Amino acid sequence: MNRDDFLRELRSRIGHLPTEELEAAMAYYREYFDECGDDAAAWAELGSPAEAAARIIADYEERNHSMPTQQYSRKGCLPGFLVGVFATVSSPVWIPLIVVVLVLVFVFLLLTVVLLFVLAAVGFALLTAAVKVLFISIPTAIFSVGAGLLLLGMVLLAAFGIVYAVAAVIKRLAQKKGV
Repeated sequence: MNRDDFLRELRSRIGHLPTEELEAAMAYYREYFDECGDDAAAWAELGSPAEAAARIIADYEERNHSMPTQQYSRKGCLPGFLVGVFATVSSPVWIPLIVVVLVLVFVFLLLTVVLLFVLAAVGFALLTAAVKVLFISIPTAIFSVGAGLLLLGMVLLAAFGIVYAVAAVIKRLAQKKGV
């Protein structure tokens, strides 16, 4: 067996190692043969390609096993499994609850909008009533104008507040989703 046969067999035996490790080992043995000069003397010191491959693999495994590796335990999987089972079993309870909460939020928003329209209508009605009552009773007309303007002002403030709150919620959701 000559140098090329030795290196070819060595490469075939350590071919499963990572590329960097394989190339480093092959470069080392090529250099060793170059320095020794006599293939027979180098082969006598190195032993067979199988022995050299066993040493390389042992050194590689020793270096890799000395590094801390992450240990996985079956205990970590069990709580996730239990959460999944609990979520599935309790879904007849929490799915209707989520639907009820969503419906209540929708109804609350709808009632708020309807209330604002009703208050605006009452404000306009008080202003028109003030014009009709102006010739009958001036204090009643002044009261109607004041009450109408107060209601319209409250409606405008509430509407601006709602628009601002909805815009803030949409902005926060857009930032959270990264849109």
